[in-house]
Amino acid sequence: MKKIKKRFNFLLANLSVLLVALALAACSSSSSTVSTTAANKLGQLTVSNISSFSLEDQVSFTSIQGIVNRAVPNLYLIYNTPSNTQQGSQFWLTHVVNMPYHTADPMSLFLKYKPNLDGLIIWDPNMVVDTQNLAVTLAGLKDAVPCSPQMAQTLEAAPYNYKVLMDLRTYHFTNRYNTYKWLVNYIHPYMSKISFPVWIGDPDGSNSGDDPSLRDWSTQHYGIDFEADAGTDANVVTMILGLFPKDSPVYGYIFYQDAQYKKTSLPILEGVSVGEISQAGDYLVPTDGFHNLSVFSQLKTSKTVTPLWNSATLTPNKTKTYVLFATTDGDNLAYDQGFFLLHQLQNRDFGKVPMGISVSVNLARLAPTIYQYYLQHSGRNDIYIAAPSGAGYAYPSMMPDLTQYLNLSKARMANAGLKSVWILDNEYESSPTQSTVDQYGKIIDPAGIFADYDNFKGGFLTPNPPAISFATGNVPVVHDVYGLGQENTINSIEATAKLASNGPGFVFVGLDAWNLNSSDVQQMMSKLGPSYVAVTPDQFVGLIKGAQKAQEISTGLTK
Repeated sequence: MKKIKKRFNFLLANLSVLLVALALAACSSSSSTVSTTAANKLGQLTVSNISSFSLEDQVSFTSIQGIVNRAVPNLYLIYNTPSNTQQGSQFWLTHVVNMPYHTADPMSLFLKYKPNLDGLIIWDPNMVVDTQNLAVTLAGLKDAVPCSPQMAQTLEAAPYNYKVLMDLRTYHFTNRYNTYKWLVNYIHPYMSKISFPVWIGDPDGSNSGDDPSLRDWSTQHYGIDFEADAGTDANVVTMILGLFPKDSPVYGYIFYQDAQYKKTSLPILEGVSVGEISQAGDYLVPTDGFHNLSVFSQLKTSKTVTPLWNSATLTPNKTKTYVLFATTDGDNLAYDQGFFLLHQLQNRDFGKVPMGISVSVNLARLAPTIYQYYLQHSGRNDIYIAAPSGAGYAYPSMMPDLTQYLNLSKARMANAGLKSVWILDNEYESSPTQSTVDQYGKIIDPAGIFADYDNFKGGFLTPNPPAISFATGNVPVVHDVYGLGQENTINSIEATAKLASNGPGFVFVGLDAWNLNSSDVQQMMSKLGPSYVAVTPDQFVGLIKGAQKAQEISTGLTK
């Protein structure tokens, strides 16, 4: 999907800093007198704020976090850096981490957890992105601390006294493919332990590496961390994905900030990368920027709320145009964890206007307490739908075994309690075919299917007519116009509404989740006037069924 990787603005950063600072004041006074031994016996988390450390040192902390959290949650880390202020690590600790905790100085962790760690693995600053990935991968397999040469000097000395297990500088890696080829050969005896690949390592394209997110998830589950530019490193992608069976999740994110993105803000290589994953029979679980996943994945919910949905047939007014605004990019778990909290849920107008909210089905299984928090703080105007394209971000038409993927998607959607699904396909070049949506209708049997992010690489003309068709099982299939800003969105809605010449109008808007929220929707609806009615996704489906029953779906809106 259109991941406009806009890292978050100064205002939000300062808001997050304030929230963290206020909450940490309370945190630091909680139970600091409880000894480490007593805390472990009580089942308490150790909470440590690593915000003041460099990103490369944060990689070391998050990597050991996964190792010590393998059996039960032991360590939770607080972050506050420009790239992850949106994550609200302190907010979630306060609201959904239902465990007692005490605080600890970050460097003390290397002493506290030394019995769990066998030594150091040093990456090579001359090839930091890839050898950092190697170091984290090997650290997970060897229960070690991946670190920079500078951190190694500190940890080798008293009082830490760690030994060096491997120094990757001695291998003199100079080529990305050969570096990962060496890794693949080295870990061959360990493959029975390896769980999944993690595509991560260079979040801003600066060749500096130092992305601490997901390192705990990788070391906890013996993942393979790697980085690749889909345009030039297809051999790396093929080699790494080839180690895993079809229908494997690929964690992290495939984005590589090439020169074209920096010039246009259009992530052209996203489609290529997801295409490569799809052709391998796998699916992406976008998780770059997600923190403390090794903790959240093990927490249990004390109260379960089922997502709302009622798509019973409704009778539409022939003089009205019904508009569904649905937030995009919900497949990105880091967006779900953080930016959605600040930009959408905490918006003053959230819940005042009907909207659809795309959310990853994986949030329900990987961070169930966060998922439940959102459901419990949402109302009848906030209806959740499964984000593209089911079990994970994949292009269905490119998958060698779509049936297998859809069966998995059906199970994941059922686990999350979601009744409808959004599909992206064909690298944005075109909508899913009738054959594809028929398979979704037959296997998943959703209440509705939503399709496309409009016109980033061709596809439909702008405005993208929200063509209404039906999949197997009489499942309504609708296509979006993309809302990039208020004026642009209003123009697209009005242009689309004119296509409905002999019946009610239907417009599905994929709302730019990074820039538009409930306040924008309210303002747009006010400008559109009384002939336009905002509805939720289930109401939208019910109205389409009503129009179909009355044979009132305009020929201008059907294929």
